Amino acid sequence: MKKAWILNVGTEVTSGRVINTNAAHLARELERVGVEVEKCVAVTDDEPAIVSEIKTFLASKSGLLITTGGLGATDDDITRRAVAIALERKLIPGLVHAGCMIPAGAETIENRSGTADGFIVFHQDKTLVSLVGPPAELRPMFQDALERLYPHARATSSHREYTVVGGTEADFEALLAPLKTEFPYVSINPYCYVGRIRYVIKGEGERFDLFVTRFRELLSDYIIGEGDLAIEEAVVAALKERKLRISFAESCTGGMLASKIINVPGASDVIGESFVVYSNAAKMKYLGISAETLAQHGAVSDETVRAMVTGLEKLQAGNVLVAVSGIAGPDGGTAEKPVGLVHCAIRIAGVTHTVKRVFKGDRNLVRERASCWVLNTVWRLLRA
Repeated sequence: MKKAWILNVGTEVTSGRVINTNAAHLARELERVGVEVEKCVAVTDDEPAIVSEIKTFLASKSGLLITTGGLGATDDDITRRAVAIALERKLIPGLVHAGCMIPAGAETIENRSGTADGFIVFHQDKTLVSLVGPPAELRPMFQDALERLYPHARATSSHREYTVVGGTEADFEALLAPLKTEFPYVSINPYCYVGRIRYVIKGEGERFDLFVTRFRELLSDYIIGEGDLAIEEAVVAALKERKLRISFAESCTGGMLASKIINVPGASDVIGESFVVYSNAAKMKYLGISAETLAQHGAVSDETVRAMVTGLEKLQAGNVLVAVSGIAGPDGGTAEKPVGLVHCAIRIAGVTHTVKRVFKGDRNLVRERASCWVLNTVWRLLRA
C-alpha cells in the first residue's frame, strides 16, 4: 500500500486551542484510495521546524506529504516559503487568486470557498500537497487534489465502510469473531464514535466480496448504511421513505435531537416544529402536563414522557412524536433516579413505546449519548 505523511502547521493546533480534525479527515479519505498514513505531525508556526519536517519526509520512503495550514496572508502563514526552501525552488505567482505564491513548477489547487489557494508540487519521486487550514475550505480542495492524483482509485472493490449502531465494540466483535477466523486475510477495523461504530473493511480477490456479504448478513439489524453515517442521517432517510414527519419535546437534551435532524440536508421534509420544555412550568404551559403527574411521578419518569407525547399529539406537531426527560447531572440524582437516567417515549402509528437507560459521563456526554440512543430507537421502530 502507498504511504503518506501529514504535516499540520499551526501554533493553534499544537497548543490545543484548535482540535486537529483535518488529520482525521485526510487519513480517512486517503485510506479510501488505497494510501496509508504512516506519520502525522503538528508543528508550530516556525519556518525552520516546517522546513526540517519536509526535508525529513524527502529522505523517507513515503511518496506523499500533505501539509495543512500556513497558506494565508498573515505574518505567521509561512508554509509556502518553507516548502520552497526545502525543495530549493523559487516562489512564483499562482494562477488563480492574486498574491497566492507557489513553488516554481507547482500546480495550483483553487480555493473556491476562500482566497488562499493551495498547490501540488512533484519533486523527484515525491508529491507534496499544500492545503489551507480551515476544514470547510480544506475538504473540497483535498477532493480536487485526490481526483488529480488518483483518478481511478475509487473504482476499486477492495474497500468497504459500514456504520453500525445499537451495540458496543465488544458486542460486535463477538458477533464477528467467527468471520475473522474464516477470513484471516481480510482487514476489518472498528472506529468508535459516540452512538455509532464505523467499520472499515479492506481485502483483495473474490472472497473479499463473500466476506462483505457475510458481514452484512451478520450485522443486518445494526447497519444504518454504507460509509461514515450519523444516526440522524438514517432517521431522516427512513422518515422520507415513509413520508412521515417527526417532532420532539425535549427536556434534558435541550434541543439536541431537533438540531441533529435539522443538520441533515433535506430535513425540512421531515420536521416542522419542535419544543424545548426544560422546566416543569414549560411542560405544563406548552404540553399540558398536569401538576399532579409531575408531583406524583417527577419530571423524569415513564408517566411524564408519556404525557409529553400526548401533549405533542394534541398540538398535531407530527406523526412520529418523541419526548425525552432525564438527569444530565452533575447534580440532581438520587438512589432511585441516578444522574444519567433518561426516559423516552416515542409514538408511532398510534402506539406509544417507552424506554429508559442510564448513561455515564459528564453532563454534555450524557446528553450526546442520550440523543444518539433516542434516534437509534426511533430508527429501529421505523424499520419494524
